[in-house]
Amino acid sequence: ATITTTRAGYTGGSADVTATSVMGAALTPTFGSTTATADGFTVQISNYDSSYTWAGTATASGTVVVTGSGSSGLATITGVALGTSSTATITTTRTGYTSGTAGVTATSAPATPATVPGSPTSVVAVRGNAQLAVTWTAPASTGGSAITDYVVKYSSNSGLTWRTFVDPVSTATSVIVTGLTNGTSYVFKVVAKNAVGISLPSANSAPATPATVPGSPTSVVAVRGNAQLAVTWTAPASTGGSAITDYLVKYSSNNGLTWKNFIHSASPATSLTVTGLTNGTPYVIKVIAKNAVGISLPSANSAPATPAATVSASQWVVNA
Repeated sequence: ATITTTRAGYTGGSADVTATSVMGAALTPTFGSTTATADGFTVQISNYDSSYTWAGTATASGTVVVTGSGSSGLATITGVALGTSSTATITTTRTGYTSGTAGVTATSAPATPATVPGSPTSVVAVRGNAQLAVTWTAPASTGGSAITDYVVKYSSNSGLTWRTFVDPVSTATSVIVTGLTNGTSYVFKVVAKNAVGISLPSANSAPATPATVPGSPTSVVAVRGNAQLAVTWTAPASTGGSAITDYLVKYSSNNGLTWKNFIHSASPATSLTVTGLTNGTPYVIKVIAKNAVGISLPSANSAPATPAATVSASQWVVNA
């Protein structure tokens, strides 16, 4: 600093003086308890003062954020791998005060060893032709290691013995199990797999039976009656794996150019009397089998048959 003196009639005088100002004392952080987290740790700041600027750095790729209110402060360290030690260096700054620095070291939460997945749930099988479409719900827990495959097993004897369906490795929760026998009931269970091993199996699915439409009826024969025809046929060689529930009987009076369906109650019987026909008109008949899956291809047409009125004994004329 330069000090100057002046007075009327006198030469001015000046002198310099040099000195250093006194800085305020540093606020050195002090720490309380630490708590491990999945990606670092937190530490209590015992002497937090909001009039200072708080900042920090951390080793092991950690990031430091300091928060606080009044005299309560918390340093949060993130970005640290599981089970890894990190040192956080916290610095305080304030204009006119010396900076304060202190470090604290802690370890993030330990890595949890992976285990096998939980069991899949809700296994459902839906019928197809010599196959079943199977779906399920992924396990609630992967065991800490991603699921890499599902093993699908099936049984044709209610779970007494099991076979594994061989398919490509997949994390999809559905598969079509092929190579099954129509008419045979199957149950399914599913096992999840990860890098550690396999889960316990799911509960068994409800039974499901592959099936397709029946084969065609054969040997359709129509026998003449009065305004009606008594029709018989032979059941299909194959039910398609699902019981036949009905037969559709169709008739034509123009040799198969057009067809009418004879309305009757559903029945698996292999004979039927078709009524409401016209005497003297020839008819051909075809029959279609029906099961829970659908309807068969039609049978071959019967030979033509012509309804006719019955002639009583009194109507016979004897030629002399």
